[in-house]
Amino acid sequence: MAGSIADELKNTFALATLRRESANILNADEWKEYQKITDGFADQKRFEQRAFELEYKTRVEIARKRLINQAAQGHKEFQPLWARHDRFDRDAIDRQAHRHVQHQFKKLIQHYEALEARDIQSLMDRCEHSRKQREKPKKDFNHAADRRRGPERRQSRSRGLTR
Repeated sequence: MAGSIADELKNTFALATLRRESANILNADEWKEYQKITDGFADQKRFEQRAFELEYKTRVEIARKRLINQAAQGHKEFQPLWARHDRFDRDAIDRQAHRHVQHQFKKLIQHYEALEARDIQSLMDRCEHSRKQREKPKKDFNHAADRRRGPERRQSRSRGLTR
């Protein structure tokens, strides 16, 4: 269980980092493509949230039936009718069904977030070359405009200046 929490935290942080980085780096055309990706996944998550809310009782009923069927299949103890013990706990099965449905929904949302992070990362990788080409003239100009000589060149301008 601890591994899943760590993975969930890592994926959430990676997605937030990608969103922040893309907001600062992408140009207008790349930003439109980024918006298409995020809007598409937001629509999917919104659809799944709505379906989860509308179909919650039905999903719990299906999970409850599955849990009851699993419990019935596992025990093949032949005992006389007067010596049998009923191990059926309706409240425990209901709680387990609710947990199972909520876990499945959470897992689905995490899957969508992982897909969104993958798509954003692929967009960032595709745009990296053009981003480097945009930054190259700035770096070249800054390097050429630096007229200091020798050891002074290694210091920042604020430290090198004295009154």
